[in-house]
Amino acid sequence: MNRTSERDNTNAPTSQKGTPVSQIVLTDRRELSFTASSVLGAARSILGRDWMAHTTNFSMSGSLRSHRGHNIHFAGIRGREVYAVAILDDGTRREASATADAVTATDIGRTLAELITGDLENAHAKVSRTRLTAARVACVAPDHALTRWHHGEARTTWEIPGSFAEVEHRTKVVHDSYLDDDPDGIPEFAASHIEFRHLTVVQAQTVLRAIRTDNRDPRRKQPVYGKLAEQMRAAAPGLRPGDTYDRHGYGLTTVSLYVDKVVDVHLHLLREEPVHLTVWGSMDNQLRAIAAL
Repeated sequence: MNRTSERDNTNAPTSQKGTPVSQIVLTDRRELSFTASSVLGAARSILGRDWMAHTTNFSMSGSLRSHRGHNIHFAGIRGREVYAVAILDDGTRREASATADAVTATDIGRTLAELITGDLENAHAKVSRTRLTAARVACVAPDHALTRWHHGEARTTWEIPGSFAEVEHRTKVVHDSYLDDDPDGIPEFAASHIEFRHLTVVQAQTVLRAIRTDNRDPRRKQPVYGKLAEQMRAAAPGLRPGDTYDRHGYGLTTVSLYVDKVVDVHLHLLREEPVHLTVWGSMDNQLRAIAAL
């Protein structure tokens, strides 16, 4: 690779002829002895199996995406010049180009991979919300916690020593419209939550006391039924009852409690344990929950 240039597309960068790189009509596939698939395959062989290639049928273009959330558009070539665009988490685009040593699938693919591992990966790392969230979780989680990435979602899991309890934190960038009907909301953000499975009563109470559950929902004053539900309500007075069943011979039993968009508590109908908790909402609450156990 002989020369590299990169641009942030926030202010509509243009080529030397005044045309945005993303709008340049690049080399038609029919003029070449190789396909976009072979170029992306060559780049992927350098980048590793964490990357997935997606090609188009009739042009020298496609995309490379990684399980860590990278989204790189291969915009094509012009002569020996290779063009690529990173679609970033904050909605901006970072454009980059470089000159390959020769017009072959191997050389074009190698140049594309070098663009990605240099400018474009760095641009992604600076604004990646999932990467930042996963890093914050890793700072609080125990040393034996393991983070895996899959199609842009980071999953950090660990077990709590001395018990059957398991913890899983998930974070992924999603479109705001998936979760909220507000058209003026931010276009994308890192949605995350943490699940606690197979907790003892004491562990569940510890987590509930650690997080903020205060709210003005009038349903928080509705009665709950059963010793276990009462213990959960005592640990977090802001919980409102969810599902309540009539156990014949035992009376009413509440098996779920909630603070909307903050925490879900699921109880076993016939046993005191296990207790399952899911903490939503602010990262402050999620980190408090992690640190509690």
